[in-house]
Amino acid sequence: MTTSRTWAMLWLLLGTFIVTGAPAFGSFDHPTVWAGIGDSYSSGEGIPGARGPCQRGHHQGTDATAWPVGAYELLIDDEAVVFQGMGLVACTGAITDDAEGQLDEASDRLDRSEFEIVTLSFGGNNIGFADVLLGCLDVNNLPWGALDLPGGCDVSEAEMRDRIDMLAGKAPIGRGYRGSVTLPQLYDRIADRVPSGGDVLVVGYPHLVEEPDRWPRWQRTLLPYCQGIQKRDVPLIRSATGYLNEQLALAVEDADERHHDEGIRFHFLDVSRDPYEFSESPDDRHALCSRDPWLNGLTTGISSGTLRKERSFHPTQEGHRNTARVVADYFRRSVRMDDGAWELTPIGIGPIALGMSAEEVRALGIDLRTERGPFCDAWKVPGVTGIRMAAPRSSGVLESISIIGGRSGAGGVVPGDSEAELLNRFGARLKSAGRFPELNDRYYRLYGNAGETAVQFTVDTSKGEVAFEEAGYVGQFYYPDGNELCA
Repeated sequence: MTTSRTWAMLWLLLGTFIVTGAPAFGSFDHPTVWAGIGDSYSSGEGIPGARGPCQRGHHQGTDATAWPVGAYELLIDDEAVVFQGMGLVACTGAITDDAEGQLDEASDRLDRSEFEIVTLSFGGNNIGFADVLLGCLDVNNLPWGALDLPGGCDVSEAEMRDRIDMLAGKAPIGRGYRGSVTLPQLYDRIADRVPSGGDVLVVGYPHLVEEPDRWPRWQRTLLPYCQGIQKRDVPLIRSATGYLNEQLALAVEDADERHHDEGIRFHFLDVSRDPYEFSESPDDRHALCSRDPWLNGLTTGISSGTLRKERSFHPTQEGHRNTARVVADYFRRSVRMDDGAWELTPIGIGPIALGMSAEEVRALGIDLRTERGPFCDAWKVPGVTGIRMAAPRSSGVLESISIIGGRSGAGGVVPGDSEAELLNRFGARLKSAGRFPELNDRYYRLYGNAGETAVQFTVDTSKGEVAFEEAGYVGQFYYPDGNELCA
């Protein structure tokens, strides 16, 4: 490898240092602060005991615990992260335009201008989902209980998709949309309040009603309604929720691309799958008209001691409890929570780039240790576990980085994760790199440095999971390139 190539890689590293050298979650020089912003699905609307005009489940004075608070409580005992506090400022009825005001409220409450963690759900109110449901119930915008003829939902699936496209910034804002802030604008504004090394987790929406074919037989045939919603309208409602979650995920992926160089990571969690419809088993499905629903049906709130029809079609405490569990598990699995974890990227790992010499690494103040082998030197950094770095003596520079354990996998994906998780995490950025049928292996690559380098994922097709991750130069991977660096 030429000296000019080495220095080009070094300058590329310096240009992206804020990403690869960003502090891990919980490793800041001050305790972590968490802002829980969003709409009613984050605030706790629907839980008996949620308080105030925003219907917040603070778990203070009552048992009402919204999922952001529940996830925080599950994580505060983890030794790898030190929290200063958590501010739940989500509010029922909120739209994307309200996010900055909520962040300001969190700043006042927590005495911090930036937040290492921001969690949120936004978008449902922008597209008027609550009014759509009222229309499906034949009480659209009329006094509660009055009839609205003709029966059934007042909007089409195409109209709902148009509104969601407005939310995603893919269509001009027009009729049926509330507010003026799109998802890309929202995520950029949130990023302005997150320091390097921080994480933003966007949580999607659950399906409200179970698929009619899964309803009890008597309900499908004798009374084709679920909590006032006609059987024929359920596909529209489920399709709109699915498309909304899809566009939220794509917008999050784009935001992660835009802010990656600032050291800010965006994540999306689709709760419509986990925890609400985790499998095909009836025991794992929790929409309305399932065996064990975790959502309020049509209600006036009298049983909860209040007259709030807004509680209808919102998660119960059990729904929030399970969402909190999934969110906490996601943070433990996909957000780096240990100080020694460096994330693998197509150009290197942590502050160490492919193409650097041992002297260049030590010049960064890193305590690099080297062990001489027959053809390559093995590099190690005390305290950084789960990685293997190899520098062929023919070049004298780092040419291969392998993940053998720990949490340093690219994008939070580590060996043992499923192929589906890998594909979901990187989407269209992940490229197929062929197969080796004799070994039951399939290869994917995440390219960097104008296609010169890549992270390669080896998937064991017999298990459907990631078996190996390696960063290196394209053309020099053992499989499928046929080049063995160190033998």
